[in-house]
Amino acid sequence: MRVKRYFLFVLLVLVLELGLLYGIAILLNTNLADTMFIGSLILVFFAFIMSSTGDVLSRNTQRAVFNMSLGSYKPEREKTTLSINPFLVGSILCLVAYFVLYYFGGLS
Repeated sequence: MRVKRYFLFVLLVLVLELGLLYGIAILLNTNLADTMFIGSLILVFFAFIMSSTGDVLSRNTQRAVFNMSLGSYKPEREKTTLSINPFLVGSILCLVAYFVLYYFGGLS
């Protein structure tokens, strides 16, 4: 049951992202292939940042909180992890869908 639910969320993310990119292409009157490629790259990057922990971004956030409270910041060694969630998988599939559609002539 968990696997079906996971794939349902991945499919939902994929459909929402493709719909969003299609809507942006129509709204801005741009080429769908260009919009899909750039938008998919941005979505994959954003999903990767949101899915990872222990990176420079989270350490800078901790440092800023400590500096605001006038405390001394002691960097901690945190293991870098990447959570494979439906948002990341759906974004990667959106980029793969662009390549499949572009190279097989679905986008012109």
